[in-house]
This record gives sequence, C-alpha cells and structure tokens, in this order.
Amino acid sequence: MFFPFDKNRYRSMVFFDVETTGLDYQHGQITQFAARRVLCDGSSFGVNWYARVRDDVAYSKEVQEITNLPPKFLLEKGVHEGTVASRIFDFLFFAQPVVLIAHNAQFDMLFLLATLSRYGHAVDHLEYSVIDTITIARDRKEFPHKLVDVMHHYNINSTTN
Repeated sequence: MFFPFDKNRYRSMVFFDVETTGLDYQHGQITQFAARRVLCDGSSFGVNWYARVRDDVAYSKEVQEITNLPPKFLLEKGVHEGTVASRIFDFLFFAQPVVLIAHNAQFDMLFLLATLSRYGHAVDHLEYSVIDTITIARDRKEFPHKLVDVMHHYNINSTTN
C-alpha cells in the first residue's frame, strides 16, 4: 500500500471510523471501531472491534437502525468499553508519529479522546496529526459528501487490502 507522507517524519497512518450511541461524546460511547494501519514500509493491518453499550448510556432505536448495531449483537460480539479503549490506544499509537485519517474527523476524534480519557489513556504527550477526509471531499467533489459517496466517486472498494 502507498505511504504518501514523509517517512522521516511519520512512521504510520491509520484510517479509522467509529460508530457511536449518538452525537453526545461526553455521555455516549463508541460501539464500533474499524481501522487500517499502514506502516511506512507499506505493510498494513486492519481491525474491527465492538463495544457493549454501558447501562448508563442512552441508545435509541433510530441510532441502532442507522448504525445497524442492535444491542443484542453488541452484547454477543462486543467487549467491555474499557477493553476496546485499550485496544484503540495501542492500535492508533503503535508507531508514532502517526497520521490519523477519518471522515468527519472532528466527530470521531471527540469520541476517541473522551473514551481514551475515561479509561486513563493520555494522548497529550503523543505525536499525531489528523486529516479529515470530509473537508477534502467538500473541496473536491460535489454533494453528497458521505464516506460511501466519496469512495464511489474515487472508485475505492472498502475491502481493498
């Protein structure tokens, strides 16, 4: 896989997406974390983790339908949110400095940082940059700007290795 960043400055890039219980990063939680890390040698590795919804978190039917992640599925396939937080931390910051790339990165980063903080994973001392692909899409392609539309526009298959 192509590594488009200065190899003297960055050791890896991570493309990631999160699904959540809603829009409130302070009172909600991540239900799914999917990502692919690419090292500067071009090798890559992907993950897809699910978290059980905490008892104190609201999770509406509407959000469940949008994300296609019903509580029963998360209960069966998911693990404790703290376990997912530790996995995310290790995965994202395995090879630093890292470029984190997400579609609507501000939303995803708010949830990520709140989740990591909730479980004692400090990131203020880590070296990372963030790229938001929705900002790029708004500049380079006509509406709509959903990730699936951008992928279709650029002929990107989500199962590409």
